[in-house]
Amino acid sequence: MRGRKKGTFKTGGREKGTENKITASIKELINEFIQNNIITMQTDFDKLEPKERLIFIEKLLKYAIPTKIENDYPEIVEQPLFIIEEYKNYDYPVESNLNND
Repeated sequence: MRGRKKGTFKTGGREKGTENKITASIKELINEFIQNNIITMQTDFDKLEPKERLIFIEKLLKYAIPTKIENDYPEIVEQPLFIIEEYKNYDYPVESNLNND
């Protein structure tokens, strides 16, 4: 049987949220490349036709702005909110600590 037994705690390995070493090194190399070639990249960008510039900017925006996730369950969103009649007039208790300083 591979792995740890059900209910035991994880030991060893990367902690949650820690980047993979290869991923971190590749990101560093890409950042260095961009920093070392920013003038050339700007010159090349300036030579592009307006349509090509827009395509380039659109591709860059994917990395700057989160993409919208399509809703796989539109029927859930489109259902109206309803109130169960049994609980409509229920007197819910209100707890307030505003005057208890």
